[in-house]
Amino acid sequence: MPTTTGGPPQTVQGSAGPGWRLGLGASLALALVYSLWVLHQGLQNPNIIQDDARQHVFWMQRFLDPGLFPQDPIADYFQSVAPWGYAQLYRGAAALGISPSLMSKLLPTALGLVMTGFCYGLVGELLPVAGAGPLAGVLASWLLNQNLWLQDGIVSGTPKAFLYPTLLGFLYFFVRRSLWPCLLLLLLQALFYPLTVFLSAGLLAVDGLAGWLSGGRADAGGSGQRDRLRFNGIAIALAIAVLLPYALRSSEFGPVITAAQARTLPEFFPGGRSAFFNDAHPWDFWLNDGRSGLRLASALRPDGAYAALLLPLLLRIKSIRQSALGRSLRHLSLLPQLLLASLGWFLLAHGLLFRLHLPSRYSQHSLKMVVVVAAALAWVLLLDAGQTWLAARLRTGAGRRLGRWVSVALLLVWVLLVPWGDPKFPRSYNVQGNYPALYGFLQAQPRDIVIASLSEAANNLPSFAQRSILVGSEYAIPYHWGYYQGFRERAIATLTAQYSPDLEILQGTIRQYGIDFWLLDAQSFNPEALTSNAWLRAFGPPMQRPWVSSSPAARPRPGPMGRDLPGPPGR
Repeated sequence: MPTTTGGPPQTVQGSAGPGWRLGLGASLALALVYSLWVLHQGLQNPNIIQDDARQHVFWMQRFLDPGLFPQDPIADYFQSVAPWGYAQLYRGAAALGISPSLMSKLLPTALGLVMTGFCYGLVGELLPVAGAGPLAGVLASWLLNQNLWLQDGIVSGTPKAFLYPTLLGFLYFFVRRSLWPCLLLLLLQALFYPLTVFLSAGLLAVDGLAGWLSGGRADAGGSGQRDRLRFNGIAIALAIAVLLPYALRSSEFGPVITAAQARTLPEFFPGGRSAFFNDAHPWDFWLNDGRSGLRLASALRPDGAYAALLLPLLLRIKSIRQSALGRSLRHLSLLPQLLLASLGWFLLAHGLLFRLHLPSRYSQHSLKMVVVVAAALAWVLLLDAGQTWLAARLRTGAGRRLGRWVSVALLLVWVLLVPWGDPKFPRSYNVQGNYPALYGFLQAQPRDIVIASLSEAANNLPSFAQRSILVGSEYAIPYHWGYYQGFRERAIATLTAQYSPDLEILQGTIRQYGIDFWLLDAQSFNPEALTSNAWLRAFGPPMQRPWVSSSPAARPRPGPMGRDLPGPPGR
């Protein structure tokens, strides 16, 4: 990092100069290492799939075989909620012979590289200084990748994975005031993860309001009030246009569940499948819970990201603010504006629960982006301040240069090594199917069979056996009542029939739902396992029936269907 104390700052626009290209290469290289590591984990066994992909990818096997999952309400529901662009991307891959499962494993690598490139470029726009800019870009890119490979965002290959490259791309072109690329990114956001459009439109609205309040002064990019409003107005108009089809579309699985309905269901309370309400811990409810909170804790990972908290303080120190490096910073209003837009949607989502889906979706992703960018800028400002202090005490140029490069090297090594302290890094959240004999047996059956089960192993059957299940905890998504009401009825019927001593109840359930196989496992009649299963407890009364007891004599014995299934689950 060159000396920036005194004199005019050395600015290099775009990707000019070897330092910028070297920094971009370093950023992309680390992103590639992380993604290929996770890809290797996913390719070790054909019966491996990412956790979230079990919901969003299994039904896409219809692209390869349209006869799969006939009249399957679970497959039909997840197909109906898939964004159009996301589904067409997988359809195109299937046409090339790439299975949906493989595609979901390959996508994170491509998305991660695009995301990293835009993150690096965005930081270069905020700090266009040779040496310091590339260093900040590398730090931000590394921190962002380490955060995301510790969590299940981009690794899933599901619609939410597209948020990071499309939103970071929009931010990059937004600060450059490039209208057509911004419009293209808005369109891509709508096609792949429409919620992202809300964040982009919110940023445009906040920026426009800031321009109006500034009384017509030019923004940081030199645009006057009229140009600024024109740019933002056109982009907001497109955002509204691309969201209209989603707003006007009626779903056969609607309506969206209301907050009042949700409060009557155990699924939405602590321990439930979709836990949301947490009246006993309001601090966690608003700040950290996965569905209701801002998710501050998840944004401040890895440890190097905590430096983001120092940036506002550093910019208040006169010597830092007026240094050549401090004076080179620009477009910093982007960070609080994005936070304000996210907070606005977060609060609105709480007020309109659950019509805008989950509030955390509007805060957690943008918060991570703001944190890593702010942290990278803070680290570079701290290094520059330390360099200034060192220069005042060392008289030789060689000593100053040595101290500078030692500081940079230590920072880069520390940021690079921190995540390896987590034994599970990078985290793929992969799920492995452990019953290949069972999957092969079911694949040999007709495609229209229906399998009833309360076992956790049933969640993997649509992905690995390509056959329909009646219910499964992985697919118990309660936000559309038209879907979940029927799902809940089937779950209660399955639970009641499996533990009823009355053969007619079992036979009636089989006839009603056209069940061909009933899958049991070693814990199916273990009272302790049943009572500790939060998903089953949500269905209430059947779990309280007298035949679910600790007495072996009181438990029903597996019928012929249980004996027909091969492998461990049938024992």
